[in-house]
Amino acid sequence: VLADIWQFQVDGVIAAAGLTDAHIAEFDRRRMPLVLFNRAWRARAVNTVACDQLEAGRMLVSRLAAAGHRRFGIIAGSDDSTVAGERRRGACERMAELGLPAPLVVSRQSGYHGGGAGLKDIIGQMGAVPDAILCGSDVMAIGCLDCARHELGIEVPAQMSVAAFDAVEPSNWLSYNL
Repeated sequence: VLADIWQFQVDGVIAAAGLTDAHIAEFDRRRMPLVLFNRAWRARAVNTVACDQLEAGRMLVSRLAAAGHRRFGIIAGSDDSTVAGERRRGACERMAELGLPAPLVVSRQSGYHGGGAGLKDIIGQMGAVPDAILCGSDVMAIGCLDCARHELGIEVPAQMSVAAFDAVEPSNWLSYNL
C-alpha cells in the first residue's frame, strides 16, 4: 500500500497498520509527516496517538482483583501485536504487585475462534475455571464468552469474569456487555 501512497500528493499519513523500520525510514527520507494511531515506536521518534496500553492492563487487573478475583488467565493476541503485548505486560506487572499468582497465558489469533480455543486451553492447563479471563481484543472476548456459556456451561459472570479493552460495537450488546 505504501508504494501507492507515494504516487499521490498527500500532505502526511496517519497509519493504524504495523510498519517496519524500513517503512518509517522511508517516511523520514521523503520528509513525509507520519502519525501512528494506536501504535508505539521505540526505535526512533515518531508522532503517535494512543492510549496507555500498559496502564489499561493494570487497570483491568486492579478492578477485577478488587472484585475478589485471584486466578487469572490471559488469552493474548498474536505475538506481533504491540497493543495486546503492552496490555498483557501491564496486567502481569499489576498481578505481581498485588501478590497474585502469575496468570496462565495462551497466545491465539486475534479473532472470535481464538477466544474460545484459548479458554479451552486455559481450563485444560489449569484443571479448573479461572476467576477471570483477560482477552487481547473484544472479538476474542466475545468468542470466549460464547464458548464459556454455550459449549462449556460456565455462568458468566457468576463463575468467571471476562474482560477486554477495544470498545467494538458488539461488545456493548446486551448478550456480551463487556
